[in-house]
Amino acid sequence: MAVGRTEIPAKVFVAWLGIARAKFYEWKRRYGSVNEHNGKIPRDFWLEEWEREEILAFHDRNPLEGYRRLAYMMLDADVVAVSPSSVMLAGRQQEIWAVRDQRLQAAREARMNQRRAARTELHSAQQHQPGCHVPAEPVRPATTRR
Repeated sequence: MAVGRTEIPAKVFVAWLGIARAKFYEWKRRYGSVNEHNGKIPRDFWLEEWEREEILAFHDRNPLEGYRRLAYMMLDADVVAVSPSSVMLAGRQQEIWAVRDQRLQAAREARMNQRRAARTELHSAQQHQPGCHVPAEPVRPATTRR
């Protein structure tokens, strides 16, 4: 078969281009048709906008609950029937979990600071008791040279 107006055999033309013959014939078959992309095709299991809004509104009414508990609470309250992972993803898109995580991190840091302060206080109290010797610096063994 000759290609277009040049009358060059397809075998020679494909060799010049350095592509497989199957790719050439696939291009020829698609020539003139609309270029279809691999974009996201809406699925029927994706959350609809009203469901996402209901999830976020329910979270606003129950801000201390986690995504799993929210999912089952919404199911019991007949708000929306979605999986816990859908609740988590809807919240992640709006970054509602980020605020909660920041609060939890701040609480963890406050607890750590309280523990450090208690340890420091205990350590200083032990140093001032008579008969209790706590060295200020660790004692290092003397090194000898040979």
